[in-house]
Amino acid sequence: MNATEWANSYFLRLEEKLKVLNTHPTVDKVVSVQYKGLNDSEIDEIEKEITSMLNDVVQTIIDDYEFEENQEAIDEIKYDFDKKFKFNIYIRAFYKISNGLNIVWHSNLHSFDLENINKKNENIGSFFSATSGEDERADFEGFCALIPLQAFIDPYKYSIESDFDYTGYNEDLNKEEGLQMCFLDYFNYYNDTALVLSKNDPNPTIILGEDYSASYNDLTYCDFVIYMEFLLATFFSVEHRSSELKFPNDRTETLHQFLKEFEESETKDYSKVIDFFSDENIKPEDIIKND
Repeated sequence: MNATEWANSYFLRLEEKLKVLNTHPTVDKVVSVQYKGLNDSEIDEIEKEITSMLNDVVQTIIDDYEFEENQEAIDEIKYDFDKKFKFNIYIRAFYKISNGLNIVWHSNLHSFDLENINKKNENIGSFFSATSGEDERADFEGFCALIPLQAFIDPYKYSIESDFDYTGYNEDLNKEEGLQMCFLDYFNYYNDTALVLSKNDPNPTIILGEDYSASYNDLTYCDFVIYMEFLLATFFSVEHRSSELKFPNDRTETLHQFLKEFEESETKDYSKVIDFFSDENIKPEDIIKND
């Protein structure tokens, strides 16, 4: 399964999941918003801006060393300013269909001022994410706020108001390699999903944030495709991606064992990921909060 086939398959299977939610007797409201996809030249331009952003990270380190007159430290930096940042082909294929994604739903056990919405090819200006001023979104059973690619560069433009200034994970990054944390899925005011952009890793590892983006946890192997397949399998459950990826009904160990085996496999056959999640057969009632 190549990247384009996976992305097309994903959005077809998303439609099936939305049908399940919309016809489920205990699901109250469902929001689904897909956005206008980007073309290759638009993605290329964003990659160019990210390249510049990563270069600036390293240049700041060099400027500090120059201020300290520490030429030896500068000479030890092995960073290629001319190398270009590139998105993983699966990320490109996904965003060519929809530049971000909003999925929200809750059960009739909870009451929210939410309308049923199903839109495609929407203008990205309508993108919404969780913020600290909207605490009620923490109680949605399902919420996906997969950010537009432009938000990797300018998150504030899309109401993503948190940052990584006081995050231990960010402080431990080797900035001399041009590493930069960025939000990926800003779905909750307390929890979020981020990744680390790097010129040397087009398939960045996903990390989960908590404590208002102050703390991040490395996951059992997870990349963009696995993360999106996990969201689909768990109906975009907020609870089941808080601090770690979890399955309902005590099946988390099975999930982590599969992910470890997938990480160790020589070839990354994502059809096996799709089959694994499909076999788990998770239902909305497994996700719905009863408290």
